[in-house]
Amino acid sequence: MYEDYDAMKEALSRVSKNIAKVGTPKQYSPMVFAVTGTGKVSQGIIEVLEQLPHVYVDPDELKNIDDTYDNKKIIISTCPMCISSSTAYTGKPSSQES
Repeated sequence: MYEDYDAMKEALSRVSKNIAKVGTPKQYSPMVFAVTGTGKVSQGIIEVLEQLPHVYVDPDELKNIDDTYDNKKIIISTCPMCISSSTAYTGKPSSQES
């Protein structure tokens, strides 16, 4: 548990640097987060996940991802029809994507 949002962001920054440096554990790679919905929870998780090195992958492309995928990024997959236009998802790399 974190004291506040800024403390959580600071912790995510450390995790992000570690993922970028050594990657996610091979036994958990590729690390995929599927996000659906249009509510505040969906928007919040996308905001949090975008603090980490990431790439967006369309749901249809998930079946082609295997253990050769770059483990120095997490995968975010969303249902384009499920995410409202007010979220960060555009189907294109975000400005924070590494």
